[in-house]
Amino acid sequence: AVFKPKAARGHWRVDGALVNPVPVSVCRALGAEMIIAVNLNADIMGKAHEGDEPPDGNGKSGSDLTSSFRHFGRGEPSTFNVMVTSLNIIQDRIARSRLAGEPPDVTINPRIGHIGLLEFDRADELIQAGELAVERAMPEIQDAVAVFSALHG
Repeated sequence: AVFKPKAARGHWRVDGALVNPVPVSVCRALGAEMIIAVNLNADIMGKAHEGDEPPDGNGKSGSDLTSSFRHFGRGEPSTFNVMVTSLNIIQDRIARSRLAGEPPDVTINPRIGHIGLLEFDRADELIQAGELAVERAMPEIQDAVAVFSALHG
C-alpha cells in the first residue's frame, strides 16, 4: 500500500491496490468502453531492493540506511525485504488473476522491477520507463483504437 489508511464512516480504508492492483473491473463498472491498463506489477515478481527499506526518523531513504550495513549479513534478507517480496508476490498473483478474468483492451507493462517501492528520488527514471512502455505498446494501442472506432463509429 502506498497510501496511509484513512478512517471513514467507522471503517478503515486502505489503498485499493491491495485487492485490485489493475482495476479494470472498476473502470468497466464506471462505464469505460475501452480500457488501456498499466500493470505496475508486471516486472516486480519476488523482487525486493535496498530502496524498499523504510526511511528512518531523520528522513534518510531506505537505500541510504541499508548501504552502511551491506557487509554484515551479506545475502540475508531483512524482515522488511521479506515482507516487501511477499507483498510483491501477492500483488503479482492478484493482478494476473484479475487481468485474466477481466482483461483490458491493452495492457502496458513498464519495466520498473529494478526500482524499489520507496525510491521516490527515482521518479524521472520511472517516468522514462513508462514512456518507453507506451512506445512499445503503441502498435497494440493503435490497433485497439481502430477496432473500437470501427465497432462504435
